[in-house]
Parts: sequence; structure tokens; C-alpha cells
Amino acid sequence: MKNHKLLLLVLFIAFAFSACHSSKKAHTDMASFRALHRELKQQLPDAQVIKLKDSIKVIYPEVALFDFNKDEIKPSALASLQKFAKVLKRENQVYFVINGYTDNVGTNEINNSLSLRRANNAKTFFKSYGIDDARMTVNGRGSSNPIMDNTTDAGRQANRRVEFILYKTCK
Repeated sequence: MKNHKLLLLVLFIAFAFSACHSSKKAHTDMASFRALHRELKQQLPDAQVIKLKDSIKVIYPEVALFDFNKDEIKPSALASLQKFAKVLKRENQVYFVINGYTDNVGTNEINNSLSLRRANNAKTFFKSYGIDDARMTVNGRGSSNPIMDNTTDAGRQANRRVEFILYKTCK
């Protein structure tokens, strides 16, 4: 069921981008998206801002967003997330997926639930900055796709994260 939802989301995004790229406006939109990528890299020094083909991925591997077995965003991460929220509020044609993750400690059931709560808390944070709920989709990914080795404290800490996948609409 989870893979089915992910497949539908990927197909929706692919369809949206193919529609965007068929217009003359697409060139302008992609140029503004590249400018957004540059701005995010400058505004978010604590994050990895990665330009993908038709999207931007934002990850905070160096800032611990969550404590072990917790879903509340740590106070130390709030300043950078506030900067991020201000940019996203202004860029109202940018939609994004929030994927929550955990380290590999605990059962899959616990980690899947915890990762979804983390993603939902990030969504709530962005909503509190006036970002429309309809622009955000959340997923709990559990301990899948670690960005660091789960055999060290630092690696497990980095894996307790949310990732943001930004994409533009054709409106």
C-alpha cells in the first residue's frame, strides 16, 4: 500500500513536470527554480541543498532535527527551518514532499509511526508560518534510506531527519 502511494505521487509529479515542460513558460519557470536552488544554498548553510533534474532536495544532516525516539523538532534546528519557511512562503508555486526518517533502532512498526509523526510535525511547523497545507505532502519512511552509518551515534543522529523534496507547479 505504501509503495502504491509513492508510485502514485511519483507519477503525479512526473505528469505535472511534463505538462510544465511543454510550454514556453517552462524555460522561465526552470530558470526561477535554478535561482531558488541558489538562494536556498545561500540561506540554509546548515542544510544540503541538492538540485535534481526537476526538483530540489533539502536535507539537514549536520543539524540534529530530532532526539532519539522523539518527534518534536529540536530548538537548535528552528532558526534554519524558519529561514527555509520564509523562502517557501514567498515561493507560492513551490510544492513539497516531507519525508520523515528514523535511525534503525526499534521495530519497523515503531519507526514507521515515528517517522510519520516527524514529517507531520515539520508540516505543522511550516503551516504555522502561513504555508498552505495543500502545498505539502508527508510520508513516514521509517529507517529506510539512511544517509549515514547506523553503527555510530553520529550516524544514527543524522538519520533522525526529515527531507524536503521541492517541485514547481505550472499555475
